[in-house]
Amino acid sequence: EAVTETKSLGARVATGWRFDEAHRWSIGGDAHRVMRDGTRTRGVKTCPPCPGIYRDPIWPDASQLQTGLFVERTGQRRNGGRFRIGLRVDRVASEIDRGGEATPFDPTVRDGYTRYYGESARDTDRDEWLFSGNVLWRIPHGDRVEWFVSGGCVQRAASITERFYAYAPAPGGFQVGNPGLEPETKSEVGVGVDLYGDQVELGVHAFVAHVEDYILETAIDATPTGQRVRGFVNADAILSGGELEGRWLLSDEWTVPFNVAFVYGRNLDDHRDLPRIPPLTGRIGIRYDAAHRLRPWVETILRAASDQDQVDPAYGEAETP
Repeated sequence: EAVTETKSLGARVATGWRFDEAHRWSIGGDAHRVMRDGTRTRGVKTCPPCPGIYRDPIWPDASQLQTGLFVERTGQRRNGGRFRIGLRVDRVASEIDRGGEATPFDPTVRDGYTRYYGESARDTDRDEWLFSGNVLWRIPHGDRVEWFVSGGCVQRAASITERFYAYAPAPGGFQVGNPGLEPETKSEVGVGVDLYGDQVELGVHAFVAHVEDYILETAIDATPTGQRVRGFVNADAILSGGELEGRWLLSDEWTVPFNVAFVYGRNLDDHRDLPRIPPLTGRIGIRYDAAHRLRPWVETILRAASDQDQVDPAYGEAETP
């Protein structure tokens, strides 16, 4: 049995500025705080650990505070195109207050972290600065076609789960966070085109991204009783994919939306497929939007997926038919 508590607080302030007719600026800041605490009561009947009743923190009173500032500039080009550039800086502070309490497997929560990640994981408090930026250029080609090119570099800190889980239940065993995770740094390029016809609207988009210090969920060990222990480690990875989406305009009220998407992910350190990557998926439906001021609508969707043989055995995945 586990009793857990989560508190989340957030705030955002954004302002819009126009210094001339061709350019718009958005400047602001935001903050988000997450606090999680939880205790699990376990009854152990066979060794190890020794038989008995254990009460240990699966959320060791963990907290994470992220504060950020951002600025974005959007400019209108003479040919009708738009060019947007954005910059962001964040500070992320993460800590736990129950790291000295015992678990069924280790003298303390921090000892559990060091068992799987080394002595550096004993230092659970982290203070990180993250920097991100992106650009987007939209290029019209007549009234019915618009191209776009985008690029960016985004940093993401490890979440409170990835960093601080302590022998929490997971499929086939337990999950243990890694306090020493480095932030992900994703560099991405995207291209695409949107077509606007009288009967059909269509968009074709593609991207490729290199992720330095990708936060990978994987098996890191096993308990003496053979239960799998999952954790989180950093690894370099590459992601790529594409999407075709659109809708067929039957009338002012009736449309047929459709979508096909594919993603490929590869662990560059171990030359394995990344886990939890969806297969080729698609959907098609029919939608009715009533011509009423309240804008009521009804939609039904059929979804389909192909088989998936690009899986990561170290995560415990199996191929799907």
